[in-house]
Amino acid sequence: MAKQISKQKPVLKNPSSLSGSRIADSNSTFFKYENFIYIGIILLSVLIFFKEGVFSGKVFATGDILASDSFRTFLDDAKKSGVFPLWVPYIFMGMPNFPIISYNPRSYDFFYFIWDSVYGAITNSSTNGVLPVILYYAIFGIGFYLYSNYKFKNKLIALYCALTATFATDFIQRIVVGHNTKVLALAFFPLILLFLDKLIDSFDDKSKSVFSFQNLINLALLALMLHIQLNSNHIQMIFYAYLMLGIYLLYLIIYRVVKKTQISGIIKSGIFFVIAALLAVAMNADVMMTMKEYNKYSMRGEPGIEAKIDKKLRTISRLIISMRRTGLSVRVK
Repeated sequence: MAKQISKQKPVLKNPSSLSGSRIADSNSTFFKYENFIYIGIILLSVLIFFKEGVFSGKVFATGDILASDSFRTFLDDAKKSGVFPLWVPYIFMGMPNFPIISYNPRSYDFFYFIWDSVYGAITNSSTNGVLPVILYYAIFGIGFYLYSNYKFKNKLIALYCALTATFATDFIQRIVVGHNTKVLALAFFPLILLFLDKLIDSFDDKSKSVFSFQNLINLALLALMLHIQLNSNHIQMIFYAYLMLGIYLLYLIIYRVVKKTQISGIIKSGIFFVIAALLAVAMNADVMMTMKEYNKYSMRGEPGIEAKIDKKLRTISRLIISMRRTGLSVRVK
């Protein structure tokens, strides 16, 4: 018996549906790698902005940058001799150098030593004074993107926030005037805010334990970010950062009290922040205590000799010192 062969009619597909499926596939691929694309845009924009320094070997030649080069011979000699340089013999017939040394011999500071060694190898910081600072701008921008995306849940808005923050006039020109440690002090600030907000949201969830694995990880990462920030040794910018964090937490508490919502999550996150800050300071205590010890001998630490004799000059001197610390300037006639 002959088998009956069934003939299937060819199915014609609409060309528009084919193109639509291809577009859908390309969109799904884009959304899959969207974070990496936007982070790449941030990194590329920073490199293009500083292309002369990255690709042409040019440097910024302002007073502070040129002055820091005067340490190079002294530090190279200390490295060759295996000496821990606590003192600079070339300035004011000698002055404490420990908090401002431009290389990191503190191998016992385990986490920062690893960070500084890896980062220094990637950026060739021993001979390149531009690229290490430029990449800190990129770290700031990427951190700002991650934080904005966490807050707004919109990657395009997060990209806009990251680019506008990174290229804000006052911040982007820090490298031009040689205030490189200010860039380092601010580079990890968005990530500090990110981990702080993650702790707040986690503590708001009543189903999660206070000492859950996620909270402990966020606490550890927060402590590490604060520790790297402290190693900039720019106390002024660190003070401003902590002041803003305190104002931010206070604002959240007031907002929730007005809205009559629970504030326990913010209180717990504030306690965790204090713990993280104490851990960060403890890991950097040798530097901090040295700066505190020599602060009273600094020109910014107390009034000059004439001001000690004359009470009127003492008042004016203290006013100038306080305004100098806050970034203001005054002309006294």
